[in-house]
Amino acid sequence: MRPDRTAARRGFTLIEVLVAFALVALVLGAALRLVAGGLNDSDAATRRTVAVLVAESRIAEVGVTAPLVPGIVEGAAAGDYRWRREIRRLESGVDDDPLPLYAVTVDIAWDDGPGVRLATLRPAPPEAP
Repeated sequence: MRPDRTAARRGFTLIEVLVAFALVALVLGAALRLVAGGLNDSDAATRRTVAVLVAESRIAEVGVTAPLVPGIVEGAAAGDYRWRREIRRLESGVDDDPLPLYAVTVDIAWDDGPGVRLATLRPAPPEAP
């Protein structure tokens, strides 16, 4: 009896299995790189969001718990964030300006990030009668 040639060709050859594994490995490798990139981007966005919140907090202190006087103050916040607040009086060119303005700038830095800078203007508090 002669063996049927079509019955012998029903399985996969070793080459076909190796090519299939190689293709699966390439696709999974690319997918893992995309997921890792997305996680890194998410971490960077979280760090930047926290930095902005710290900067907003340091600006909100000015005139409430921190005096509105020209100068530079530095400090550290939770985690590895460092902040620097600079207050400077803006010159209006008017003698005896009734409402002087101050520029308040806050810089936030952390070890592995580009940093954040927020700035605003604050009027001087009114003089007590």
